[in-house]
Amino acid sequence: MKKWAVLFLALLLAPHTAFSQETTSDLGLRIIPFTYSDSDVKSDGITAGLYTYLAIGDYHSLETDIAYTRIGLDDRDDLREWNYTAFYTHYRTHYRFRGGLHFVSSNYSAVDGAVTLGGGIGYERNGRWDAALDGFFTWYNDDSPDLEIYQLTPAIGWYFMKSPDAGLRLQLKGFYIHADADPAFFGGDDDYLSAETELSWYSGSLVLRGFGWAGEQLFPVRENGFERYNLPDLLQGGYGAGLDYILDSGVRLRFETAVDLLDEGGTDADPTLIRFQLVLGRSF
Repeated sequence: MKKWAVLFLALLLAPHTAFSQETTSDLGLRIIPFTYSDSDVKSDGITAGLYTYLAIGDYHSLETDIAYTRIGLDDRDDLREWNYTAFYTHYRTHYRFRGGLHFVSSNYSAVDGAVTLGGGIGYERNGRWDAALDGFFTWYNDDSPDLEIYQLTPAIGWYFMKSPDAGLRLQLKGFYIHADADPAFFGGDDDYLSAETELSWYSGSLVLRGFGWAGEQLFPVRENGFERYNLPDLLQGGYGAGLDYILDSGVRLRFETAVDLLDEGGTDADPTLIRFQLVLGRSF
């Protein structure tokens, strides 16, 4: 864990003077309290994280994230984990190419040492529509279970009634997840499909968002590779809403609430995961 912490701190604190090209950066702090309603084994928890974005000239950017999560368990010690993520993106005209990795350090042996490799390509057309395809491979470093997860995430978005200061955006996203598991998780070597839609309205410094998804997900990678659900629950749909606002000082605020419906692994319960997210960000 120490070598990963040192690497990510170096990325987080890299000075702008190290680059000959013009740079811009972004910093975000987030707090996510959450609770599992009607769970047989889980109670509540919290995630706290630090996200950084560094743009180098017109063609390169580096994103990093370090987050700590605690989940209360009724029959054992609380699950505690550190998540480290880094992604590099190269921009070329209408295209973007990205790649990165995610690493977990945890007191839960089935999750500790898990590594996710991710990459993708995106295309944007004159600010009117965009499309992307991302892929992720997750390897869980434990023999019980021997588990590998493959995921493809296509997405497409359109802008409507767009003006310089306001507009609507609709995004559709698909998730294909293949679990190569031994022993079996929810049927073993299975495929899981789901679809998500998000509608955003923006005007000036305000953005309002609503989203929902349906289908099935097992150990999904979300938020463009920066979020991973590491527990053996079958996710079966969800919904949520959020608000973003930029103050005159340039400070960004985000509040979001989200609900996921679960089939809890190892029990007969069907709990509901309820999350609240508060983000404080600033560009430099």
